[in-house]
Amino acid sequence: LQFKLGALAPCFWAVEMASLRLACRRVARPPISQARCFCAPWPATSSDIRSDAWSPPASVAVDTVGIPGGGKRVMLMSRPVGEFKDSDFKVIKEAVPEPCQDGAVVRNIYCSIDPTHRIWATECDQYMPAVGLGTVMRALCIGQVVKTSDPEKLAVGSYVSGVGGMQEYFAAPIAALNPLAPDVP
Repeated sequence: LQFKLGALAPCFWAVEMASLRLACRRVARPPISQARCFCAPWPATSSDIRSDAWSPPASVAVDTVGIPGGGKRVMLMSRPVGEFKDSDFKVIKEAVPEPCQDGAVVRNIYCSIDPTHRIWATECDQYMPAVGLGTVMRALCIGQVVKTSDPEKLAVGSYVSGVGGMQEYFAAPIAALNPLAPDVP
């Protein structure tokens, strides 16, 4: 597995609402000096009705367990300073795990590499716990089920999405996987 984020740095996807229709367009990334943070205290307004349950508990700042998996795995070994460097990661190879009770093992086909990886790799305050050092780098994935503890709930060969990490295989509870419609691009 080659893990380089530098090639993705020149652009990002921006979403805008125009005439009640969602349109995506590719735009150049603004210089760091022009970047602004629009952080608001929780709740954002006095009429904000979102639940605090969506915020990570203050006592869980770092995920020291990580996402179970096997095959080739990209482990976060140090907190990045500036851009990601190869030395921030280590590629290891481990045995493919067995599914837990009511769980499945998924072979990753696609791993999403997003700007949020930079946030997840740091210990700054964020919307979920930071990736722990020595654990697999978190990533959203699409893959195919290769082992399952309950074929009636989720059959081998099914395509799913989930938080699988930068690794060849990951294990997760069936309830944490999102089945994908077959033959839909």
